[in-house]
Amino acid sequence: MVERFQPKNFSPSDDQEEEGNLILQNLLHDEKRVRLSTGGNDKTPNRDGFIELRNASTVVGKLEVQIKPVDSRKSKVPGYQLGGHLVGYSGRSGLPFILLCYDRTSKKGYWKQIEHSLFDGVPANQQSVRINFATEDEITNGNNYFEKWSRINQEHLENLALGLQFRNALPELSERLPAGLDATTEMATQLQKIIDGWANRFKGRFEDAQNLFRDHHIAAATSLVSNLEKEISSENGDSELLLRVKVLLGNCHIRLEQYDLAENYFLGALNLNQDSHRAQSNLAHIYYIRNKESVECLNLAKLAYQAKNDDEFTIGVYLLALSFNANQSDLNTFVADKESTISKSSVLQLTLAQCAKENEDFSKAREHFERAIELNPSNFTSRILLAEAIYKGIRQDASKSLKKNILPALTRYKADLVDAMNQIELAVAQLVTTEDRIGLCRSYELGGLLQMIEGEFANGIIFCDRALGVDPKRRVAQMIKVQLLIQLEKYKEAISILESLDTKERDSRQALAYSNYKLKNFSHAADFFTQYIEEIDSDFEWIAYAQSLWFSNKKKKAYQVAMNLRLQGRAPVSIMREIELRRLFDKEEWAAAIGVLELLKVREPKAAEHWLNILAMNMNLGRRTQALEAYGALPLDLIQADGWARPKLAELRAALRHKQWL
Repeated sequence: MVERFQPKNFSPSDDQEEEGNLILQNLLHDEKRVRLSTGGNDKTPNRDGFIELRNASTVVGKLEVQIKPVDSRKSKVPGYQLGGHLVGYSGRSGLPFILLCYDRTSKKGYWKQIEHSLFDGVPANQQSVRINFATEDEITNGNNYFEKWSRINQEHLENLALGLQFRNALPELSERLPAGLDATTEMATQLQKIIDGWANRFKGRFEDAQNLFRDHHIAAATSLVSNLEKEISSENGDSELLLRVKVLLGNCHIRLEQYDLAENYFLGALNLNQDSHRAQSNLAHIYYIRNKESVECLNLAKLAYQAKNDDEFTIGVYLLALSFNANQSDLNTFVADKESTISKSSVLQLTLAQCAKENEDFSKAREHFERAIELNPSNFTSRILLAEAIYKGIRQDASKSLKKNILPALTRYKADLVDAMNQIELAVAQLVTTEDRIGLCRSYELGGLLQMIEGEFANGIIFCDRALGVDPKRRVAQMIKVQLLIQLEKYKEAISILESLDTKERDSRQALAYSNYKLKNFSHAADFFTQYIEEIDSDFEWIAYAQSLWFSNKKKKAYQVAMNLRLQGRAPVSIMREIELRRLFDKEEWAAAIGVLELLKVREPKAAEHWLNILAMNMNLGRRTQALEAYGALPLDLIQADGWARPKLAELRAALRHKQWL
């Protein structure tokens, strides 16, 4: 008997290969879902090991891997020169075959499935083909490599199952063919069952996607159900399943805050069946998100409710629509009719809380959020929204004491702040076990805002940095961090962040204007104030705008802004007099300027510059008596404590002696 050839096993050959394995092991760090096994008995000339796809402790799939360093010698794009022998091996392998490449410099990893299609269009005598890795081929947490590998594994298993069924059925069919039509018809029926089972594979994958969505693995669910939608559409498959797939895709995109895409999928579902309550209620929900008072929202929600009045989601959307499009008595009647259902449903308690929050009744919203948590403690969304309601309730209650959108750390809010932070911590503990990156970011951002209320600005920045660690481009987290940096007077750091954002938004222009103003970059500050001049609504901003214009030599415009404010009675008197004073200085109208200075001196007696300017003005006008009176009245203790005033006094004293007035 001839022994079958077995490739010799061998271990990693050098330090470079070991380093490559370590890079990939670090990237594939999720032991609950992916495990890379290399070296030892796993390694042959064509195979360096295996990837296990796992569901906790259970192995649900397996892939063969070949590990190589990237080749960037012939191109700046990372890639690899793939030999035909590996493609040939992929056809003989009993498992899907994956190429993993590592970059020792950047510590990045890439992957590509090795299959015969890679050599499509390549001349027969060519022994290798260049593979260039695109962004989607990079192994990162956000790039769904696990879902793609799972899909490859699923297709492999389905093909095996179908092949096995046909292989088992065909010998029997060949035996029955000579037996006549009846036997052949019977066998055809059996084959049809196999084909039907193959068609039903979509339902199993749809259930997998639903489970991923319920477990908050939104990116994974989106990837799986998106592929499913394309396959069902291409095969003109089950229209009812396709409708459910489109609705699930729409909900995935809502969770990803991609509302236009969500609307497209819901409209697609409605095109399949215009009477579908699923499509109607979900599309109504999109219209509610866009415009709470939308008549379309109310009409669709009502149609969905009439078709399915016992579905929690449908009831919830109709309740939201009624709260903004119906009179209070109609809303109260509906809530009373559904009281028994609402009282036991965490989903509907959340809906009532949302209605109360939208109407700025944060106390009532808090009651419903707490009831929702009581009914379903594992729903982290309720905890995030409860923390948000507490935050907004404090802001509302203390709004009269707000300054520059920052609350003082008032003692009476301490218990509420502790409660809100506890809810955030509990939500985060649940979220880190999921792929809900948006929910995690929202939790950290709320943590930053709550720390801002307490005056713990440095701690607030830590929360923002955690959010940015999840999503470096998260604008909300960046803007909260900017506010915190401004409170710490770290204006240059704030400007650095702002310059990387879209400055078309009012909040970024406002922060840029304020930060440049505080840094005395008056020309830049004036430019940014000008960009949102139609939206300036605070006296402080108008005054800062006027001063920025003045110090950037746009004095006529500064004076116009200042005078408009004075006519409206909006600016503090001292600021207005200072603007007027500077105008008088500029025109050398010193006598009038002295009058303004005397008023300012009374209002701001500790401002040494007012006293010294009165002395200087009288000297310029040749008023010896008044100059000496001003000199004798100087508050020397204030002047000695002022770095600008000391040399100014020495200069004026020398001028008095030169005039022989002293």
